[in-house]
Amino acid sequence: GYVSKVVIDSAKFYYSLAIDRAAAIRDTSLLSKAYSGYGWTLVYDHSDYEGAIDTSLIACSLAKASRDTLLLIEVTTKLVKIYYVASKFIEAYKLCTDLQHVSAARRDTSAQINNYYMFSSIYARTSLFDEQMEMVYKAQELNIKKNDSSFLYTINLTASNGYLFKHQYDSVLYYSRLNLPYCEK
Repeated sequence: GYVSKVVIDSAKFYYSLAIDRAAAIRDTSLLSKAYSGYGWTLVYDHSDYEGAIDTSLIACSLAKASRDTLLLIEVTTKLVKIYYVASKFIEAYKLCTDLQHVSAARRDTSAQINNYYMFSSIYARTSLFDEQMEMVYKAQELNIKKNDSSFLYTINLTASNGYLFKHQYDSVLYYSRLNLPYCEK
Protein backbone atom coordinates (compact mmCIF):
# COMPACT_ATOMS: atom_id res chain seq x y z
CA GLY A 1 0.00 0.00 0.00
CA TYR A 2 2.99 2.34 0.24
CA VAL A 3 3.41 4.45 -2.88
CA SER A 4 6.26 6.83 -3.66
CA LYS A 5 8.17 7.73 -6.81
CA VAL A 6 11.11 5.58 -5.68
CA VAL A 7 9.07 2.36 -5.61
CA ILE A 8 6.47 3.18 -8.25
CA ASP A 9 7.23 0.19 -10.48
CA SER A 10 6.92 -2.22 -7.56
CA ALA A 11 3.72 -0.57 -6.39
CA LYS A 12 2.20 -0.83 -9.87
CA PHE A 13 3.27 -4.47 -10.13
CA TYR A 14 1.76 -5.47 -6.80
CA TYR A 15 -1.46 -3.53 -7.34
CA SER A 16 -1.82 -5.20 -10.76
CA LEU A 17 -1.26 -8.55 -9.07
CA ALA A 18 -3.85 -7.64 -6.44
CA ILE A 19 -6.34 -6.71 -9.17
CA ASP A 20 -5.80 -10.08 -10.88
CA ARG A 21 -6.11 -12.07 -7.65
CA ALA A 22 -9.15 -10.17 -6.36
CA ALA A 23 -10.87 -10.60 -9.73
CA ALA A 24 -10.06 -14.32 -9.72
CA ILE A 25 -11.70 -14.85 -6.33
CA ARG A 26 -14.48 -12.36 -7.15
CA ASP A 27 -13.91 -10.25 -4.06
CA THR A 28 -15.47 -6.88 -4.92
CA SER A 29 -14.10 -5.11 -1.85
CA LEU A 30 -10.52 -6.19 -2.43
CA LEU A 31 -10.85 -5.43 -6.13
CA SER A 32 -12.06 -1.92 -5.32
CA LYS A 33 -9.10 -1.32 -2.98
CA ALA A 34 -6.66 -2.68 -5.57
CA TYR A 35 -8.02 -0.43 -8.32
CA SER A 36 -7.94 2.55 -5.99
CA GLY A 37 -4.33 1.87 -5.06
CA TYR A 38 -3.35 1.35 -8.68
CA GLY A 39 -5.03 4.63 -9.58
CA TRP A 40 -2.93 6.41 -6.98
CA THR A 41 0.26 4.91 -8.47
CA LEU A 42 -0.63 6.54 -11.79
CA VAL A 43 -0.54 9.95 -10.11
CA TYR A 44 3.08 9.29 -9.17
CA ASP A 45 3.95 7.69 -12.49
CA HIS A 46 4.46 10.68 -14.79
CA SER A 47 1.31 12.37 -13.44
CA ASP A 48 -1.10 10.20 -15.46
CA TYR A 49 -4.14 11.95 -14.00
CA GLU A 50 -6.61 10.74 -16.61
CA GLY A 51 -5.55 7.11 -16.09
CA ALA A 52 -5.69 7.63 -12.32
CA ILE A 53 -9.20 9.09 -12.55
CA ASP A 54 -10.47 6.31 -14.83
CA THR A 55 -9.02 3.62 -12.58
CA SER A 56 -10.36 5.29 -9.43
CA LEU A 57 -13.83 5.59 -10.96
CA ILE A 58 -13.77 1.80 -11.39
CA ALA A 59 -12.81 1.49 -7.71
CA CYS A 60 -15.71 3.76 -6.69
CA SER A 61 -18.15 1.80 -8.83
CA LEU A 62 -17.03 -1.46 -7.23
CA ALA A 63 -17.29 0.07 -3.75
CA LYS A 64 -20.86 1.18 -4.48
CA ALA A 65 -21.70 -2.31 -5.72
CA SER A 66 -20.32 -3.84 -2.53
CA ARG A 67 -22.56 -1.53 -0.45
CA ASP A 68 -19.67 -1.01 1.95
CA THR A 69 -19.91 2.68 2.84
CA LEU A 70 -16.60 2.66 4.72
CA LEU A 71 -14.87 1.36 1.59
CA LEU A 72 -16.77 3.89 -0.51
CA ILE A 73 -15.51 6.70 1.71
CA GLU A 74 -11.94 5.39 1.45
CA VAL A 75 -11.78 5.10 -2.35
CA THR A 76 -13.82 8.26 -2.97
CA THR A 77 -11.48 10.26 -0.75
CA LYS A 78 -8.56 9.13 -2.92
CA LEU A 79 -10.44 10.13 -6.05
CA VAL A 80 -11.15 13.59 -4.59
CA LYS A 81 -7.41 13.97 -3.96
CA ILE A 82 -6.63 12.90 -7.51
CA TYR A 83 -9.09 15.45 -8.91
CA TYR A 84 -7.49 18.05 -6.64
CA VAL A 85 -3.89 17.40 -7.73
CA ALA A 86 -5.09 17.31 -11.35
CA SER A 87 -6.59 20.81 -10.79
CA LYS A 88 -10.10 19.53 -11.58
CA PHE A 89 -11.65 21.54 -8.78
CA ILE A 90 -15.27 21.37 -9.91
CA GLU A 91 -15.16 17.57 -10.03
CA ALA A 92 -13.33 17.48 -6.68
CA TYR A 93 -15.93 19.78 -5.13
CA LYS A 94 -18.91 17.79 -6.43
CA LEU A 95 -17.43 14.51 -5.23
CA CYS A 96 -16.49 16.07 -1.89
CA THR A 97 -20.10 17.16 -1.46
CA ASP A 98 -21.34 13.62 -2.13
CA LEU A 99 -18.71 12.25 0.23
CA GLN A 100 -19.80 14.64 2.97
CA HIS A 101 -23.37 13.31 2.75
CA VAL A 102 -22.18 9.70 3.05
CA SER A 103 -19.84 10.59 5.94
CA ALA A 104 -22.58 12.47 7.78
CA ALA A 105 -25.08 9.64 7.27
CA ARG A 106 -22.55 7.21 8.77
CA ARG A 107 -21.78 9.71 11.54
CA ASP A 108 -18.13 9.17 10.63
CA THR A 109 -16.47 12.15 12.26
CA SER A 110 -13.01 11.19 11.04
CA ALA A 111 -14.17 11.07 7.41
CA GLN A 112 -15.98 14.39 7.85
CA ILE A 113 -12.83 16.03 9.23
CA ASN A 114 -10.77 14.71 6.31
CA ASN A 115 -13.45 15.93 3.95
CA TYR A 116 -13.43 19.41 5.51
CA TYR A 117 -9.68 19.46 4.91
CA MET A 118 -10.25 18.65 1.23
CA PHE A 119 -13.00 21.28 0.94
CA SER A 120 -10.65 23.78 2.59
CA SER A 121 -7.87 22.94 0.13
CA ILE A 122 -10.21 23.31 -2.84
CA TYR A 123 -11.47 26.66 -1.55
CA ALA A 124 -7.90 27.88 -1.01
CA ARG A 125 -6.82 26.97 -4.54
CA THR A 126 -9.86 28.77 -5.96
CA SER A 127 -9.34 31.87 -3.77
CA LEU A 128 -12.54 31.38 -1.75
CA PHE A 129 -10.87 32.15 1.56
CA ASP A 130 -13.99 32.86 3.62
CA GLU A 131 -15.38 29.46 2.64
CA GLN A 132 -12.02 27.93 3.45
CA MET A 133 -12.17 29.36 6.97
CA GLU A 134 -15.72 28.04 7.36
CA MET A 135 -14.31 24.53 6.83
CA VAL A 136 -11.62 25.23 9.43
CA TYR A 137 -14.27 26.14 12.00
CA LYS A 138 -16.43 23.11 11.12
CA ALA A 139 -13.48 20.75 11.53
CA GLN A 140 -12.55 22.31 14.87
CA GLU A 141 -16.15 22.08 16.07
CA LEU A 142 -16.39 18.41 15.12
CA ASN A 143 -13.26 17.57 17.03
CA ILE A 144 -14.51 19.34 20.15
CA LYS A 145 -17.51 17.02 20.11
CA LYS A 146 -15.43 13.92 19.44
CA ASN A 147 -12.22 14.85 21.25
CA ASP A 148 -10.15 12.54 19.05
CA SER A 149 -6.45 13.34 19.12
CA SER A 150 -5.74 11.22 16.03
CA PHE A 151 -7.26 13.87 13.78
CA LEU A 152 -5.75 16.90 15.44
CA TYR A 153 -2.97 16.95 12.83
CA THR A 154 -5.48 17.28 9.99
CA ILE A 155 -7.47 19.92 11.87
CA ASN A 156 -4.33 21.91 12.71
CA LEU A 157 -3.15 21.65 9.11
CA THR A 158 -6.53 22.85 7.87
CA ALA A 159 -6.43 25.76 10.30
CA SER A 160 -2.85 26.80 9.53
CA ASN A 161 -3.55 26.75 5.79
CA GLY A 162 -6.72 28.76 6.28
CA TYR A 163 -5.01 31.41 8.37
CA LEU A 164 -2.11 31.57 5.90
CA PHE A 165 -4.42 32.77 3.14
CA LYS A 166 -6.06 35.24 5.54
CA HIS A 167 -2.56 36.64 6.30
CA GLN A 168 -3.03 35.95 10.01
CA TYR A 169 0.51 34.72 10.53
CA ASP A 170 0.37 34.45 14.32
CA SER A 171 -2.41 31.89 13.93
CA VAL A 172 -0.47 30.08 11.18
CA LEU A 173 2.49 29.73 13.53
CA TYR A 174 0.27 28.68 16.42
CA TYR A 175 -1.39 25.81 14.53
CA SER A 176 1.83 24.81 12.78
CA ARG A 177 3.61 24.55 16.12
CA LEU A 178 0.80 22.37 17.44
CA ASN A 179 1.64 19.94 14.62
CA LEU A 180 5.37 19.75 15.34
CA PRO A 181 5.04 16.76 17.70
CA TYR A 182 3.14 14.85 15.00
CA CYS A 183 5.79 15.68 12.41
CA GLU A 184 8.62 14.63 14.72
CA LYS A 185 6.85 11.36 15.44
